Amino acid sequence: MRGGEHRKCGSGGSIWLISDEFAGGGTITADGGSTTDNSMPGGGGRVSISYATSSFGGTVSVSGGGSSSSPYTASAGAGTRFECVSPYRHTYSTGHNGIALA
Repeated sequence: MRGGEHRKCGSGGSIWLISDEFAGGGTITADGGSTTDNSMPGGGGRVSISYATSSFGGTVSVSGGGSSSSPYTASAGAGTRFECVSPYRHTYSTGHNGIALA
């Protein structure tokens, strides 16, 4: 997921993963959009990963987008990466009056 390219770049969006076993490889990306004209790049997105066990060997990226055009030659801010090791499935949130959400 990228926040777009060129004018009016967006943020990287959000990715929420919940798994008993988080395994494999590859790349999980929520990067902000980059630009080559006189506009501002987008900020990095959010990635939340909750699991009981993990053997994931890939990468997670929440980088802010960049700009290579004056006057905005700086990168936007990075996003947030959150990982939670939890043996409890489906207990991450509670609903109205304490009713658990599945």
